[in-house]
Amino acid sequence: MNTRQLLMSFVATHNNGVKTGHFDTMYQLLSDDAEIQLETVHSTRLSGKDNISQAIESNRPTDQLVVTGLREEGDAISALYGWLGRSVRISGTLHLESESGRVKKLIAEVN
Repeated sequence: MNTRQLLMSFVATHNNGVKTGHFDTMYQLLSDDAEIQLETVHSTRLSGKDNISQAIESNRPTDQLVVTGLREEGDAISALYGWLGRSVRISGTLHLESESGRVKKLIAEVN
């Protein structure tokens, strides 16, 4: 799976998890040592697939992601993102780094 396909799969499985309440398929896309970083007023960094899944399970997302404006650079990709429930207004930028077909690092920057 190339980086573009990985990002699109991550978004699709995230959105499916929002609909069904089950995010297991999304977790399978993460490397064991994955890192998710949320750059908002207060930055949050989650490291390791188990820690990431525990954090998501304790505070499940309630809105679906929409991405556009993809820019690929080797094993990394960036995209503008928004939330379906907010009329898809651009909320920020996602940066995804892959390794061996899995998400190694995902940074969500909020505008």
